Amino acid sequence: WAARPALSTAVGQALTQAVWKLGDVDLFEIDGMTLGDEALAIESLGLAPPGRGFEVYAEAAHINAAGGSAAGWTSATSH
Repeated sequence: WAARPALSTAVGQALTQAVWKLGDVDLFEIDGMTLGDEALAIESLGLAPPGRGFEVYAEAAHINAAGGSAAGWTSATSH
């Protein structure tokens, strides 16, 4: 698995600026191009240990499995 250090850094900075801890966030909406991207993001956010992103994604109630789809994301299609 490849780490996402930029995401980890950005989340850390945002939490510091908000004076929050990761546990203060009630819901995470994860949006990636693939489920693999989303599992890696979950690991990079610190919501799952390395290699367990898929498992946490499937089981955690505080992660919106609809992710970007709920926000209107659609993939490109060809005609």
